[in-house]
Amino acid sequence: MGYAIGINGGSLDHFWLVMLVASAVKFSVLRIGGVGLYRRTLPIFLGLVLGDVAAGSYWSVLSVILRRPLYVVWFW
Repeated sequence: MGYAIGINGGSLDHFWLVMLVASAVKFSVLRIGGVGLYRRTLPIFLGLVLGDVAAGSYWSVLSVILRRPLYVVWFW
């Protein structure tokens, strides 16, 4: 994942802390509960990602409807 983000024009500078925290949480879940706990907690974390994308999409669509900038969502 670091390689994929790193070749995208230096965006790794913005996401290194998020990737570090996510890796630490994943390592902890796997260490404490094994693969079973990892598979049970996976929908929670996928829901967090989906919620973030949905919120950004909501503001973007509302901005187009109202024809004025409301909230800037940075994807890089």
